[in-house]
Formats: sequence, structure tokens, C-alpha cells
Amino acid sequence: MTKAPFPVPGNEYRTRRGDRVVIHEVRDFNNAGARSTFPVKGTVYWRGRARKKSFQIWTLDGRASVLRQHPHDIIEITPLRRQGEAANP
Repeated sequence: MTKAPFPVPGNEYRTRRGDRVVIHEVRDFNNAGARSTFPVKGTVYWRGRARKKSFQIWTLDGRASVLRQHPHDIIEITPLRRQGEAANP
């Protein structure tokens, strides 16, 4: 079985807390040229709070913290919506 590539910029995912995540970019190296521990950058849209969002960074396996579980860990690796798809009416 082939695993879907994660993360893909523009795709939407779900966090441990149930919030929606949109991935903006994946950068393996920082501006200084060193390998990045948290190369995935995106926005978390808080569930149940209109227009409430926060910027977040993750590891390549979707962890928001390397030391413990975090509410913003990405647990649904299959994208909710792929880039270019219309939202559900």
C-alpha cells in the first residue's frame, strides 16, 4: 500500500483537537541553510470560533511539539480537501 505524501501545501488536514489546518509551505532548510526541525508551516483554524486562527509549525510527521502530544498535532494525514477542490456546500 502506498502512503499519500504528507504534507502537501494547499491541502487541508485535521488536528488532534479537531481544528482544520491548511499547509502553506514545506521548507527543509531554514534561511541560514541548516536543516529545519519544523519544516511544515501552516494555519490552524479553530473549531467553533469564527475567524479565530493561529500560525503553527510542525515536523514532517505532523507533530507540533517534539517533547509531548500537542492539541495542534496533525492526526488525520489523509487531506480533508486537496488544493483546487471546491468546499462542500
